[in-house]
Amino acid sequence: MALTLSIILTAIVVLVCTLFHYEAISRLDTFARTRRWPNHAILVWVLSALLLIHAAEIGLFAGIYGVAELIGIGRLRSESVLTPAEYFIFAAETYSSLGSTDVTPEGEIRLMSSLSSLIGILLLAWSASFLFSLVERWRAPPPTP
Repeated sequence: MALTLSIILTAIVVLVCTLFHYEAISRLDTFARTRRWPNHAILVWVLSALLLIHAAEIGLFAGIYGVAELIGIGRLRSESVLTPAEYFIFAAETYSSLGSTDVTPEGEIRLMSSLSSLIGILLLAWSASFLFSLVERWRAPPPTP
Protein backbone atom coordinates (compact mmCIF):
# COMPACT_ATOMS: atom_id res chain seq x y z
CA MET A 1 0.00 0.00 0.00
CA ALA A 2 2.85 2.39 0.81
CA LEU A 3 4.36 1.90 -2.64
CA THR A 4 1.01 2.61 -4.30
CA LEU A 5 0.61 5.82 -2.29
CA SER A 6 4.14 6.84 -3.19
CA ILE A 7 3.46 6.25 -6.89
CA ILE A 8 0.23 8.26 -6.72
CA LEU A 9 1.85 11.18 -4.86
CA THR A 10 4.80 11.16 -7.23
CA ALA A 11 2.54 11.12 -10.29
CA ILE A 12 0.51 14.03 -8.89
CA VAL A 13 3.54 16.18 -8.13
CA VAL A 14 5.11 15.43 -11.53
CA LEU A 15 1.86 16.30 -13.31
CA VAL A 16 1.38 19.52 -11.33
CA CYS A 17 4.99 20.60 -11.90
CA THR A 18 4.76 19.87 -15.63
CA LEU A 19 1.49 21.75 -16.08
CA PHE A 20 2.73 24.65 -13.95
CA HIS A 21 5.97 24.80 -15.94
CA TYR A 22 4.12 24.74 -19.26
CA GLU A 23 1.85 27.60 -18.21
CA ALA A 24 4.73 29.61 -16.81
CA ILE A 25 6.89 29.20 -19.92
CA SER A 26 3.93 30.11 -22.14
CA ARG A 27 3.31 33.30 -20.18
CA LEU A 28 7.00 34.17 -20.12
CA ASP A 29 7.16 33.71 -23.87
CA THR A 30 4.20 36.07 -24.33
CA PHE A 31 5.83 38.52 -21.94
CA ALA A 32 9.12 38.44 -23.85
CA ARG A 33 7.43 38.86 -27.24
CA THR A 34 5.20 41.78 -26.27
CA ARG A 35 7.61 43.97 -24.29
CA ARG A 36 9.36 46.82 -26.06
CA TRP A 37 12.15 46.81 -23.53
CA PRO A 38 15.84 46.31 -24.24
CA ASN A 39 16.64 42.63 -24.67
CA HIS A 40 18.91 42.54 -21.62
CA ALA A 41 16.07 43.84 -19.41
CA ILE A 42 13.70 41.17 -20.73
CA LEU A 43 16.36 38.52 -20.14
CA VAL A 44 16.83 39.59 -16.51
CA TRP A 45 13.08 39.41 -15.90
CA VAL A 46 12.76 36.03 -17.60
CA LEU A 47 15.72 34.57 -15.71
CA SER A 48 14.36 35.88 -12.41
CA ALA A 49 10.94 34.41 -13.16
CA LEU A 50 12.46 31.05 -14.11
CA LEU A 51 14.34 30.94 -10.81
CA LEU A 52 11.11 31.61 -8.93
CA ILE A 53 9.27 28.98 -10.98
CA HIS A 54 11.87 26.35 -10.17
CA ALA A 55 11.85 27.39 -6.50
CA ALA A 56 8.06 26.90 -6.44
CA GLU A 57 8.42 23.44 -7.99
CA ILE A 58 11.11 22.56 -5.45
CA GLY A 59 8.79 23.81 -2.72
CA LEU A 60 6.07 21.50 -4.00
CA PHE A 61 8.42 18.53 -3.75
CA ALA A 62 9.45 19.61 -0.23
CA GLY A 63 5.78 19.74 0.76
CA ILE A 64 5.13 16.30 -0.72
CA TYR A 65 8.01 14.86 1.33
CA GLY A 66 6.29 16.27 4.41
CA VAL A 67 2.93 14.83 3.38
CA ALA A 68 4.55 11.46 2.72
CA GLU A 69 5.98 11.45 6.21
CA LEU A 70 2.62 12.41 7.72
CA ILE A 71 0.81 9.54 6.00
CA GLY A 72 3.55 7.09 6.94
CA ILE A 73 5.07 6.04 3.63
CA GLY A 74 8.58 7.13 4.48
CA ARG A 75 10.63 9.89 5.98
CA LEU A 76 13.74 11.94 5.58
CA ARG A 77 16.42 10.95 8.09
CA SER A 78 19.12 13.29 9.31
CA GLU A 79 21.44 13.62 12.28
CA SER A 80 19.82 16.96 13.10
CA VAL A 81 16.20 17.99 13.46
CA LEU A 82 14.65 18.58 10.05
CA THR A 83 13.12 22.01 9.61
CA PRO A 84 11.01 23.14 6.65
CA ALA A 85 14.19 24.73 5.28
CA GLU A 86 15.93 21.35 5.43
CA TYR A 87 13.07 19.77 3.48
CA PHE A 88 13.41 22.52 0.86
CA ILE A 89 17.20 22.09 0.67
CA PHE A 90 16.84 18.32 0.26
CA ALA A 91 14.21 18.85 -2.44
CA ALA A 92 16.51 21.33 -4.24
CA GLU A 93 19.44 18.93 -4.04
CA THR A 94 17.44 16.08 -5.54
CA TYR A 95 15.58 18.27 -8.10
CA SER A 96 18.88 19.54 -9.47
CA SER A 97 20.52 16.08 -9.23
CA LEU A 98 23.17 17.57 -6.95
CA GLY A 99 22.55 14.85 -4.39
CA SER A 100 22.46 15.05 -0.64
CA THR A 101 24.97 13.80 1.86
CA ASP A 102 23.34 14.64 5.18
CA VAL A 103 19.66 13.77 4.56
CA THR A 104 18.59 10.30 3.50
CA PRO A 105 15.13 9.27 2.31
CA GLU A 106 13.81 6.14 3.94
CA GLY A 107 10.88 4.00 2.90
CA GLU A 108 8.81 4.46 -0.20
CA ILE A 109 9.64 8.16 -0.60
CA ARG A 110 12.91 7.00 -2.11
CA LEU A 111 10.89 6.62 -5.31
CA MET A 112 9.79 10.25 -5.05
CA SER A 113 13.31 11.51 -4.52
CA SER A 114 14.59 9.47 -7.47
CA LEU A 115 11.90 10.74 -9.82
CA SER A 116 12.38 14.26 -8.47
CA SER A 117 15.84 14.21 -10.05
CA LEU A 118 14.44 13.03 -13.36
CA ILE A 119 11.65 15.62 -13.58
CA GLY A 120 13.95 18.32 -12.23
CA ILE A 121 16.52 17.75 -14.96
CA LEU A 122 13.79 17.72 -17.62
CA LEU A 123 12.24 20.96 -16.35
CA LEU A 124 15.65 22.63 -16.05
CA ALA A 125 16.44 21.56 -19.61
CA TRP A 126 13.07 22.92 -20.76
CA SER A 127 13.90 26.27 -19.18
CA ALA A 128 17.33 26.27 -20.77
CA SER A 129 15.92 25.51 -24.21
CA PHE A 130 13.36 28.28 -23.75
CA LEU A 131 16.14 30.75 -22.90
CA PHE A 132 18.14 29.55 -25.90
CA SER A 133 15.18 30.05 -28.26
CA LEU A 134 14.52 33.48 -26.77
CA VAL A 135 18.08 34.66 -27.37
CA GLU A 136 18.16 33.07 -30.83
CA ARG A 137 15.02 35.02 -31.77
CA TRP A 138 16.82 38.25 -30.89
CA ARG A 139 19.87 37.26 -32.91
CA ALA A 140 17.90 36.32 -36.00
CA PRO A 141 18.03 38.83 -38.86
CA PRO A 142 14.86 40.87 -39.31
CA PRO A 143 12.44 39.49 -41.88
CA THR A 144 12.79 40.94 -45.35
CA PRO A 145 9.67 42.49 -46.89
